[in-house]
Amino acid sequence: MGLLLALLASACQETGETGGQEAGEGRFPGFAQVGKEGMASHLYIELNTVKQGDGLAHLKMVRVLDEGYVIQDAMTDCRGSFKALEGVQYRDDGSSEKKYPGDDQPMPFAGRPEIAALVKMACDKAGMAQADQPMPSPEAEKPQADGKQQATETPLPENAPDTLKTRTGLLEIGRSGFGAPPDSLVLNGKVVYKDEGNYLALHQMFSLPDHDAVLFSSNCGGTACQTDDFAFLVVRQNAEPAVVKADGFYAYPSAVKTRRDGDDIKLDLGFSGGKRKLAVLKGEQLAIRLEAVPAQPLEEAQCKWLHSDAMPACVEARANNPDCSDPQGDFSGAVMRGVAAMADYPGFVQQGFDQQCQQACRDGKASDYAIFGGEVCSKSKPANAASTPPPLPAAGKADIFNGCENLMGMAGQALECMQGNLQPHAAYKSRFDALPADQQAQLETEQKAWLEKRNADCGKLTDET
Repeated sequence: MGLLLALLASACQETGETGGQEAGEGRFPGFAQVGKEGMASHLYIELNTVKQGDGLAHLKMVRVLDEGYVIQDAMTDCRGSFKALEGVQYRDDGSSEKKYPGDDQPMPFAGRPEIAALVKMACDKAGMAQADQPMPSPEAEKPQADGKQQATETPLPENAPDTLKTRTGLLEIGRSGFGAPPDSLVLNGKVVYKDEGNYLALHQMFSLPDHDAVLFSSNCGGTACQTDDFAFLVVRQNAEPAVVKADGFYAYPSAVKTRRDGDDIKLDLGFSGGKRKLAVLKGEQLAIRLEAVPAQPLEEAQCKWLHSDAMPACVEARANNPDCSDPQGDFSGAVMRGVAAMADYPGFVQQGFDQQCQQACRDGKASDYAIFGGEVCSKSKPANAASTPPPLPAAGKADIFNGCENLMGMAGQALECMQGNLQPHAAYKSRFDALPADQQAQLETEQKAWLEKRNADCGKLTDET
């Protein structure tokens, strides 16, 4: 290193150039100049130091400053992130002045053409393929002369941009580490927000008279995270960016629609508990509210999903739940989350779904779609369709043993006791199914009273035997 510094100092003295002037040939022996124009002319790379390790390209570089220069080690994943380590800052005569800070975390280089050119040279030398870098996206539509735009509702862009050009500079998605998910927002090369370990996405920018509001979201990743948590980054000239959040500001991204209403940003977030969920941003104040909606059937695609995917899960639950008392307790995570999502939509009838699921478990098949749609999705019922009977009173596995617990050591008497429990249960079900709805309610009341008396009598008998 001492010989290298001597050569650097000698080269600087011979050329008589300062760091602020265009670098000349041979100024930094062993280093290749990255470019001849702009900031790229201030960067040099020592190609002989480039090596590959841990999926990264490692290199040594020189960064020319307004006064003096810096020698730094750096690394890149060749996919979009670059990190320069702490270096030593030198005067033009080669004497050391101070430490030069490195990057706190890998920084995106899509919006920095000089770093992108440096990365290309390093990755080519290391034999690592460089991914195509996204071009900075265009600026958001500017407000009209009166400061207002037409309130047209639009869905979120299908493909989330990696960069957005705000009035104060380029906003990019970054990573807190080379192996980390895209968990940082970087504005002009500075991290302005970090949600470590989660996946951030930019969605849309709104240009208002005195600031830009960027809608972004965070997701924990994987099938367990169906909804996104949303927030706004508010960017103003000569002010620190502000992140604006609110409780309940989450939704399925595909359900979100946005619109400008004067200087307000309004978002339709879909449904929650059968009501319409809305978010309104006024300046840096964000409010979430629920609005009642007219009665309506569940959407056809959602109703069909419940019938074709959730009902088979009810049937399969019988293998682990023979009495079908709680078939939904055996749902896979995907089906459970899907049903929970449907419950937010108007037209979904939770009680009807619970009854249909129990019936499918007991019968080994789902009811016809027309009947299912009427019971669960608030669709018109067929004229000749009978409603699904309410679930039987608790007379399943637990009731078979009621009053027989003390006989478990005497097999014959225990079996006789349990058979006695089963016979009225079968008779009850047969009679229940044959009755009209108003008489079924009366029978259910009588059955519950009988169960209470039976349990008391059996318990008394077994205690005395």
